[in-house]
Amino acid sequence: MIKIACLLSEERMVRPAWQVAEEINFAAKGYQLTIEYGPSYYAREWAQRVTEENVDIVIARGLQAVYIKESTTIPLVEMRLTGQEMGLLVQKAKALLQKPHPQIAVIGYKNQYCNMDSFSEIFDVDMRLYFARPTGSGPQELTRCAKEAIVDGADLIIGGDTSRAVAQEHSIPSLYIDSAGDSFRQALSDANRLAYAIELEKSNTARMKTLLDNTFGIIVHLDEDGCVSLINRGAENLLGWRSDQVAGHPLTELVPSLKEEKITAVLKENKEFFSEYMEIGSVEVIANLSPIQIDGHTAGAIFSAQEFSRLETMGNKARQMQFVGQPEDNVRLKDIEEPSRAMRTAVETAAVYAKSQAPVLITAAPGTDARRLARAIHNETKTTNFVMIDCAALEKENQVQLLFGSGEKDSGLISSARGGTLYLANIEKLSSPCQQRLLRMVQENVLLSADGRSTYANIRVIASCGEGLPEAAAAGRFSQLLYYALNTLPLALPALHARPEDIAYWTEIFLKRYRKQYKRYIQLTAGGMQQMTKFAWEGGLIHLDAFCQHLVLTIHHRSVDENAVRRLYLSVYPPLLPGRHSAAKKETLKETNHESDAIIASLQRHQGNRGETAAELGISPTTLWRKMKKYGIQNIFEES
Repeated sequence: MIKIACLLSEERMVRPAWQVAEEINFAAKGYQLTIEYGPSYYAREWAQRVTEENVDIVIARGLQAVYIKESTTIPLVEMRLTGQEMGLLVQKAKALLQKPHPQIAVIGYKNQYCNMDSFSEIFDVDMRLYFARPTGSGPQELTRCAKEAIVDGADLIIGGDTSRAVAQEHSIPSLYIDSAGDSFRQALSDANRLAYAIELEKSNTARMKTLLDNTFGIIVHLDEDGCVSLINRGAENLLGWRSDQVAGHPLTELVPSLKEEKITAVLKENKEFFSEYMEIGSVEVIANLSPIQIDGHTAGAIFSAQEFSRLETMGNKARQMQFVGQPEDNVRLKDIEEPSRAMRTAVETAAVYAKSQAPVLITAAPGTDARRLARAIHNETKTTNFVMIDCAALEKENQVQLLFGSGEKDSGLISSARGGTLYLANIEKLSSPCQQRLLRMVQENVLLSADGRSTYANIRVIASCGEGLPEAAAAGRFSQLLYYALNTLPLALPALHARPEDIAYWTEIFLKRYRKQYKRYIQLTAGGMQQMTKFAWEGGLIHLDAFCQHLVLTIHHRSVDENAVRRLYLSVYPPLLPGRHSAAKKETLKETNHESDAIIASLQRHQGNRGETAAELGISPTTLWRKMKKYGIQNIFEES
């Protein structure tokens, strides 16, 4: 049976409250209702008592509600004065004052009153609201509000005992908010709905507990403070804790390898973490941490983990979902989490652009994954018809027919994007006839086929290009009008080498993926990670991904420092020199276009040792360092 307890501030409010309960036949609902009264300071003691009595729901208002919230976690239904009740109080105040357009001050907590924005106009009064801060000291806050109202010239104060006492000290008339009629009726209605939800939750919790106890793997429920409230039998077995021991303990106490900042990000920022590799004791697991959302509020989180050995028995598709998380087709802007300021700005700008149907032009360096950003923009407002076409993959003489179709029976690739988004990668490779047709589609919303037929388009266009499109348009190699039309909403993705934070971010992701795939659990030192951020990564994410896979598969040490990273990089990606150089031959440098190549080759042979390199090249170490800075290679080759 659900227990409901109500605390009122005055004895005279109790009888009307019971009358309301009888009118709506509340007892027939099968709930146990008690109604008590007491001063505000009694609320804390009362809250502790009803907690010990296992009451399920409490009803209170104003300062009492504030104290109860501080003293118990029992769900609280707050009594709020209705518009009719407040209207009657205002009419009573006007009759008492007998003056035109009186100034009436309402004192209390915002949660105990209805919306009164229009009262001044409706009742021809100067209605002023003075709400106490919930975090402040109750009586002192209410006293402050009452005194502020008096200084402002209030003719009458509406409030509770504290504010009325202040009014009496200053000889200001006041009215007490003692209604327990409509506001209590509404509170009982809210409590009834809450009671039904609690009964349903109890039933569901029992079913879920049975289900979880018979589920392989670890499942832990966290409250909104990151403390454990429930674990399944699998968690008991692996963590070595009994279910009745864990309540109130931080999750990091049970799982020390889980970082506190990730729990905070889930609970405070509503982030999700998928497929995190970690060790619990001596067991390797793949873990997920997701927030529990209720009406836009994060009410806790679920930590789940599966032993890595179990994952290996899954099918390829299931395993891929465990490792990768959401498929790219479902990516949203919130899923793009690169930490650099440049990427955060790009994502914030993209969120604004997503609200519009105007064309978006993404200027992106190679390997910056403009497609993922384009897809995320599409997914913010549309659910179907995302069509990607790489213009560089199409022969120019066939582009018109392939893209726009040849006639009635052949509508072309672009037509399949109707109602959705057309993403054109490498737009600079689009042929001139296609540029003209695309311009008309963007301007007039019309698709023009190869035989001249025109049809309604209804397509949003997102295009991406390299950094040379403005120059191509200026030189006449690309339609200037189309460039201006596409550049309605410009978006820039800087090259990966300009975003060292993102290099570190993606390095962690790629290494984590290949550690699981190859069962080689190597770890970069801080210096090793710093070295990763210094390479140019001309091929962007593809380049970085390939190197991380090579590193995990071939490195011989569990801990990889900057020297090992640098040597491996130079062995995989040797500099492209104009001629072969003998390791045994000293090369006297001259100021030629190939001077930097000769320095790189010598540094590579000596594994970055500048003293040996300078000796081989016949120059001093100081001169070598100056030339390395001149050619921008000082960060790649640090002293070994």
